Amino acid sequence: MTKKKDKENVFASAAVTAQSNMKKLVSDQVVESKPTDQEETKAFSLRLPKRLHKKALQHRIETDESMNALIIRLLEEFFEDQE
Repeated sequence: MTKKKDKENVFASAAVTAQSNMKKLVSDQVVESKPTDQEETKAFSLRLPKRLHKKALQHRIETDESMNALIIRLLEEFFEDQE
């Protein structure tokens, strides 16, 4: 019975550590993706068709431009053209 509890504690501890690491990773990504002029940002969820997501990933690999930076750049270009 003690070994079972020890295993449960190990798994629980690993889960807590993984969750903590994931939160840190996500928060680090958010900080890195802020515009360089430190303009206040807002977050939202975006659903993309798989084909566009794949193309955005390819773009990321080829250019080192993050998806976040790509979307910001394209939106800024779009709204500049609207003026």
